[in-house]
Amino acid sequence: MEVIQSTTPLDQILLNKTRSLFKVGFQYAPLLYLSFGVVDYLYAGSLWIYFFFLRLLHFALAHLIRLYLNSPERTLEDYKWMGVLWAFIGSAFISIMIFSMGGASSPYYAGLNLVALLAIFFIPYDFKILLFSSFAIYLPYFLFSFIAYDNSHSLNLLMNSGFIFATVSIALSVRSASHKSLLHEIDAQKKLSEELENREKIISERTRENLRLQELSSQFSPQVVRAIQNQQINLDNEVQNRRISVIFVDIVNSTSKITSLPIDQTQKAISLFIQDCVHTFLKYDLTLDKFLGDGFLAFCNAPVTYHNYADRVLLAAHELRERLQNRVSEYEKLWQGPFEIRIGVASGDALIGFYGDKLGFRSYTGLGPVVNKASRLCSQVAKPNEIVVSEETLLLISQKQFDFEFLGSHSLKGFIQQNTRCFGLKGFINPRQSSKSNLPSQACPLCSSHQLFLSQNSQGQYVYQCRSCSHILDQTNPFITS
Repeated sequence: MEVIQSTTPLDQILLNKTRSLFKVGFQYAPLLYLSFGVVDYLYAGSLWIYFFFLRLLHFALAHLIRLYLNSPERTLEDYKWMGVLWAFIGSAFISIMIFSMGGASSPYYAGLNLVALLAIFFIPYDFKILLFSSFAIYLPYFLFSFIAYDNSHSLNLLMNSGFIFATVSIALSVRSASHKSLLHEIDAQKKLSEELENREKIISERTRENLRLQELSSQFSPQVVRAIQNQQINLDNEVQNRRISVIFVDIVNSTSKITSLPIDQTQKAISLFIQDCVHTFLKYDLTLDKFLGDGFLAFCNAPVTYHNYADRVLLAAHELRERLQNRVSEYEKLWQGPFEIRIGVASGDALIGFYGDKLGFRSYTGLGPVVNKASRLCSQVAKPNEIVVSEETLLLISQKQFDFEFLGSHSLKGFIQQNTRCFGLKGFINPRQSSKSNLPSQACPLCSSHQLFLSQNSQGQYVYQCRSCSHILDQTNPFITS
């Protein structure tokens, strides 16, 4: 049966409960009413046919009410008033039997109490319905009693009235307790529904958050993702103007190689290159911007701010060159020849933030001349395996621990109005320190992870720390000082 929506949850639950009660009531109550014809035969034999006709008439009228209520369009009010009508019909026939059997003293008055019990338990009453149903059940009885008043029956009428009052009082008390229990059940269902709804919202929000963090994990280092997760960093803000250092890495002669090499070798070589770039850039908390087929773009100082962001980019550039040189045989085997890169590093202002549709594709990236300058330094100035750095980047280095050579002034595409002074990163000033010895390739001694990144210890020294277990290695980085 279709459920009709009511104005309140209480009405809805009462409607469902009333439908169930009336369904059971119409199955058994009319039959029970009819079965008392056996008692009529034994107790009122001379009136048995007359009484049986009344009971058959009640059965037929109850069936008509049942057919009316079977419609799914019936409301709670329909059930209330049909319940009152049903109680009135049943009690009216019993009242006729009572006064056909001698008036108020007839034991048939007990049938009224049975009707009252059924009405009180079946009808979803309020005060108005309770008043109407009580009048419908007992008014004919008391009205006939006063019309045909007889002093000889006054004691019986008084006793019957007492039993009627007791019956109704007990039924109301039980119904009141049942109603309170129903309200408690409704309240519990409401709380459970709210809890399930809140749980679904939490699960949905956590799912969206996890999916978002998974996307961010591919672009940011784990500690940056944790800061976003802990709401230390808010990436939903508008695009901001930030000063950053940008690194652009390009594979030399990649186009001719990609068109001539077997697909599987090209894929393995490019995948290895991306792996080395990502591992190195995340090690120094560089934000991965995009991979451009044969080049990689990253920047530092957004979304996390570092006072040594230029140093981090130069360290990352130097380590990437060292890493590829250390694996030169592996690359040359896949590339079938020298695998060389060019690197450009520039610093300046850029508009940093998420670009794109919130419901579709979005990318956290930087826009501005500094990005183009890093690309131009890489493509126009840098020679194979050379790191070219802009003059603005040199001015940002905390201490002059890097060794540079001046490469002259160059006119870069898009920067025609000024000549750009360019510098090549050769290595480090301290000849006693080898860059390879200070770029830890060993695993973490505690968890054996190779995922190490540059951090600071309590003394402000720059050290390498394990991403997996946060263990700080004893070896410090001498090229950056606080």
